[in-house]
Amino acid sequence: MYIIVDPDTKKETENPHFIENQHIKAIQTWVKNGGTLVLLANDTANCEILHFNQLATVFGIRFSDKSRNMVKNNMFEQGAVTVQPGNPIFKEGRKLYLKEISVLEADKSARTVLTEGGDVIMATAAYGKGRVFALGDPWLYNEYVDGKKLPSEFDNFNAARDLAAWLLQTPPVPANEEEADVLDAVEELRLALLSGDRKTLENITLPELSYGYSGGKIENQTAFVDQLASGRSNFTAISFTDQTLSVVGNTAIVRHILSASTNDAGKGPGSVHLSVLLVWVKQNGAWKLLARQAVKKI
Repeated sequence: MYIIVDPDTKKETENPHFIENQHIKAIQTWVKNGGTLVLLANDTANCEILHFNQLATVFGIRFSDKSRNMVKNNMFEQGAVTVQPGNPIFKEGRKLYLKEISVLEADKSARTVLTEGGDVIMATAAYGKGRVFALGDPWLYNEYVDGKKLPSEFDNFNAARDLAAWLLQTPPVPANEEEADVLDAVEELRLALLSGDRKTLENITLPELSYGYSGGKIENQTAFVDQLASGRSNFTAISFTDQTLSVVGNTAIVRHILSASTNDAGKGPGSVHLSVLLVWVKQNGAWKLLARQAVKKI
């Protein structure tokens, strides 16, 4: 894990060490190979954002010039951010305290994991075999987790434990080339679900596809592809976590937790949190999705 916190400006440090292209390339390669990167900024008046964003945007995330939660004195409620149940990182609904933060911007390659008042507070991104977590605030320093300063309704300490557990999850490491190829196919599926690209969706699935939803609906390949390509089903962010796989001959079984933000036609913004089983079959040297079944994550 590599954590970068609140890069200094020239106002703060006589000779700050800015993030430069060679650093970005090295970090990008490291994450792609399985590293976990944590980016913690600050409000723009107190953080070197320009160079920091050159790194963050590689992963579809940007620290904006908009600041929020500008808490005055001990008016702690001005820093309140609420975690809703079913969050992919935080196990329970919690009330957090975050002060003077930079609001994030996240594109389709990233996933929004916490918002408040329409602003993106936290985001993650899957990148190759690794992942990235971003927040526009250092957040977890002593005075906001030791239980001495904040009112008791704020639960930063347990939220920090949840975040640490998520960051320390070990993504599956392929034991051989076959497993690596399956994981590549799963990532191709994730990106195709985001893009809704008809050709890619058809290419990654078999004509005999059985695609099962958590509500009991089952689609064949034609219906599944059309649902996404038409925009009736629209994912704005998707992440797969707690992923396991098993390869037996030309068949592979993959299980993971799917957390996603959606904006389906006629429904507006929403979110899903599902346990998913995928069955893949290798045909003509390529792994294709044969079956999928989801159940709601409790």
